[in-house]
Amino acid sequence: MIFKLAYLQISRNLKFSLMLLSNLLIGMSCFLLLISVKDSVLSSVHQSSKKYMGADLRIYSRQKINTKKLLRVEKLLPQERSRSKMNELYTMVKGKGRSRLILLTAVDEQFPFYGEFKLEKKGLVFGGQKKSIIGDSRVWVYPEVLKQLNLKIGDSISLGNGEFIIDDVMLEASGQASGWSAMAPLIYLSFESLEKTGLIKKGSTLWQSYLYKIPSTEDPVALEKKIDRSLKSPSLKVESHISSGEQASRLVLYFTDFLGLSGLVVLFLSIIGVYFSFHTFVYNQLKSIAVLKSVGLKSSNIKWIFFLQFLTLSTLAFMISILIVTALLPIMNYYLHELSFFDLSLDLSLNSLWVSLVILLVLAFFLSWPIISFHTQVSVKALFSDQVKNENEFSIKKIFMYSPLALIFGLLSVWIAKSWVTGGVFWLSLIIILFFTAVIWWLLVKVLTTFIVPKPWAWHFKSWLRRPLPALLVFVSISSSVFLVNFLVFIEGRIYNELLFDGAKGRPSLFIFDIQEEQTETLKAIAKKNNFDFNSFAPMIRSKLTKVNDINFEKISEDILFETREREREERFRNRGMNLTYRQKLSPSESIVNGEDYVGVFSGQGLPKISLEKRFAERLNINLNDKLTFEIQGVEVEALVKSIRNIRWTSFEPNFFIQFPLGVLELAPKTFIASTPQLDEKTSEAFLSQLFDEAPNASVIDVGRIINRISGLIRKMSLALKFITFMAMACGLLIIFSISRSQIKQKSKDIVLLKWLGLSQKRLKKIYIIEFTWIAFLSSVLALLMSHVMTLVIGKIVFDSLWWGQSAVPYANILVVSLTSWLVVYLVINKIFNIKTKSLESI
Repeated sequence: MIFKLAYLQISRNLKFSLMLLSNLLIGMSCFLLLISVKDSVLSSVHQSSKKYMGADLRIYSRQKINTKKLLRVEKLLPQERSRSKMNELYTMVKGKGRSRLILLTAVDEQFPFYGEFKLEKKGLVFGGQKKSIIGDSRVWVYPEVLKQLNLKIGDSISLGNGEFIIDDVMLEASGQASGWSAMAPLIYLSFESLEKTGLIKKGSTLWQSYLYKIPSTEDPVALEKKIDRSLKSPSLKVESHISSGEQASRLVLYFTDFLGLSGLVVLFLSIIGVYFSFHTFVYNQLKSIAVLKSVGLKSSNIKWIFFLQFLTLSTLAFMISILIVTALLPIMNYYLHELSFFDLSLDLSLNSLWVSLVILLVLAFFLSWPIISFHTQVSVKALFSDQVKNENEFSIKKIFMYSPLALIFGLLSVWIAKSWVTGGVFWLSLIIILFFTAVIWWLLVKVLTTFIVPKPWAWHFKSWLRRPLPALLVFVSISSSVFLVNFLVFIEGRIYNELLFDGAKGRPSLFIFDIQEEQTETLKAIAKKNNFDFNSFAPMIRSKLTKVNDINFEKISEDILFETREREREERFRNRGMNLTYRQKLSPSESIVNGEDYVGVFSGQGLPKISLEKRFAERLNINLNDKLTFEIQGVEVEALVKSIRNIRWTSFEPNFFIQFPLGVLELAPKTFIASTPQLDEKTSEAFLSQLFDEAPNASVIDVGRIINRISGLIRKMSLALKFITFMAMACGLLIIFSISRSQIKQKSKDIVLLKWLGLSQKRLKKIYIIEFTWIAFLSSVLALLMSHVMTLVIGKIVFDSLWWGQSAVPYANILVVSLTSWLVVYLVINKIFNIKTKSLESI
């Protein structure tokens, strides 16, 4: 009986069913799509990570690994294991008079344990097979090396002090767990050949890794945690293939977190539309509810009739959304695959379906049940009244009934963002925006009706105050959706300009590192010969932070239930070595934000005063006047934190988290890093060639190449974000349609009465169209202002720049939204004005 009545309600109210279905469909499709993307990305990372690392586990360091320390660590590994070794370092390669940066990788016969090398001539070469580069002066190179140096297989290249023959071209390779190949193409050689190059000098940037294959019965993540707890020095690290894959794909994982939050915004907007559609439907069924009660149907059964109706439509929307998401996932895969170090395979997983379905059912219950409960309280005597009680206003009971819905959104935000801070801030931002928008709305209405609107029109705008909730929700929903669109447009343009245009003037052309101390004067002479001076020339001293205020600075090793992005960042910063530098003055990209002015020369009295980068200090919980103890090659150096700096990282100048004054570290072992001004192609080629001849161990990064890669990633990400904004706008328009239809139906009796009193149909249409168009206009203007403010905040916090949105699109949105609202409202209300005055009694 109950199921039959629920079915009849759906079939006899097709317009309502389609409206509710449309709102649910947009919200669920977007949410399911982004949850599927998150799950698929993480699944792809875990499935490909073994091949990506080439092993189950690796122990690595940025310097040569002490044999005794390694043996102590290996005691924690299973007895049945295999071991391989790999060294990696950036250096320059020269061929036919040209020089380029490459990542030189030395491997042994065993590597890789998983995956293979795919060569142009020799085909597939697996771990354990004989490699033609082992024990011979031969190398395998990436195709980019041949293109950049105009070489072919069989030609020779210079690496440091050695000459090597190009034996084959590497098309694909496993075992790139470091992810450093993103900055330069690779060249593979043997350890014997690496010794011939003479590139490994004191202070050289070298990554040494020992890789292990363990039995399949062992859990690599558990082993990683076990070994990590035993490591006291941050210079030695351990990593499982799963952690390595997640670290390498950190960018795409962060981006999918952001997409998930954007999808939550769309779901939030769609729920507003669903609320009004369902509220209007149940409100219009009040007399039917009274009839059902009069014939003996219990209130509980009536509630289940409406809930089953809502649940049926929700389930149908979920099933259709599965088809839509299945079609959209290949498109998302195309846009996201370049953000990862390996191919992504996005598909609709069973886990994504179950999670989304459970969330849908929970939201469906906590959204629909309060509406049903309020409206099924109507008594039988309502059959004989002209109008039933309107339950459309605020009340403490309503707030209590909908509080679980707000809590669910908060938990969803934290879960999707994988961050209590980011998720919590996002959730609180929604609440603050709702409150702020409500206050602005109330003030606007008061000002308009009291001071601005002419008296003949004032009565009309006061209807916003008589029924504040519907008008407020229209205002909030339009403001939120337009704000999201405007903000994404502004932020995309500003990031693009920051990276490619605003900072281009004065940005370095080349970034040089691993310069030995005795080579500094030689490099300066080469620069002078090519008619330029270095932008910067800074020493780099490797150290480790051992104490803070005389308390041992321990690495993070405890297990926790819920791993957050903040904890991941803190672990990376805490469990790493520290690079120190000393300068007499700040660089143009640095500024003191807290503490004393920078003292560039140590007076010799007391402890030296050092400066820390702001975010670095926050992540490690280091404050002004803290005493830090560093260990440099076994020597302890103490210093006091006396200033906190902001660094404009988009300057691409060599900057450091920790900066000492002169007179402290000059005798410490060090290398130097430098940057050049903008160089034309001819000057750059000449400089690189001379640099290779005089300092073959030095490595050079082409800043322009990095900028081009970043700009490509931004374009890819912006396309995905534009999809989210489109969905948000679609939700906003549906909300306008839903609420407009709801309000016009509730005002239908007023409309007929006004017609009866002599107002023309043209005048009546004009009144109600203007009412909703004004709401759209004012909310669009507020959204524009909020997007400008948010752009300023993000620019200041993230990029330390005062940003102001420079696109004309958000301004055009005011006109587009206003006209769209006018059109939608016109179509919705046009039918109601065809009601004849004699129909008054039927309304």
